[in-house]
Amino acid sequence: MGFWIVAGAGSVLVALAIWAGFFRPRGGDRPAAAYDLQVYRDQLKELERDVARGVLSEADATRAKAEVARRVLEADRALQAAGGAGSAGRRSDAGLLGAGLVAMVAGAIALYWQIGAPGYPDLPLETRVTLVEEARADRPGQAEVERSLPPRPPIATDPERAALVAELRQTMETRPEDIQGLTLLARNEAALGNFRAARLAQGRLVTLLGDQARPEQLVDLAEMMVLAAGGYVSPRRRRPCSARLRWTRATGLPAITQG
Repeated sequence: MGFWIVAGAGSVLVALAIWAGFFRPRGGDRPAAAYDLQVYRDQLKELERDVARGVLSEADATRAKAEVARRVLEADRALQAAGGAGSAGRRSDAGLLGAGLVAMVAGAIALYWQIGAPGYPDLPLETRVTLVEEARADRPGQAEVERSLPPRPPIATDPERAALVAELRQTMETRPEDIQGLTLLARNEAALGNFRAARLAQGRLVTLLGDQARPEQLVDLAEMMVLAAGGYVSPRRRRPCSARLRWTRATGLPAITQG
């Protein structure tokens, strides 16, 4: 409730500030007819002073006053017309501004209600870490994720290459411990988009090599596992110490384990 009170008060204050700024008088809003009217009035006063000083005769002053009075009436009519149009435009702009402010506040509340978490309690850092650890421990394994994924669409490839890969698969069924064959099979299956088959072949290769597995072979296995799971990183089980990468100053890479 406290959040809604603060957020609502802030939204109302911002809307009021915008509204007040819109209606604040500005010097540039004065129409040109108002300046003309002021000039004509000053001219009438100047005529009176000229007559008093004897610079201008009464007859000439009368004719000049009549001309200035005519201009005063025209300027006054123009000023009234401009004021009416300005008031109508001002009212129209005020209506649009009010509707926009209401829509802005309502839209912000609706957006937060849709993608936010109203009423969600605060989570201390320790609780967040515990929740993350629990989610990490309970996430599905590699095989489960692979089974849940829909079949991948086949990648267009050279028919001759596809035939060679099919022949290589048959050969590896009779020679499951052929290191070179497993290497070729894993690479070609990955090139064809068969990441699960590539992962199985690479995992078999790393298992056979044991302590002799090279770092790049472990990296390839980790990459194939992620690709086979559709970008998901499954829980990893540690391999023997001599068959995994450790954090080193030379490479700056963390240990990679199979899972």
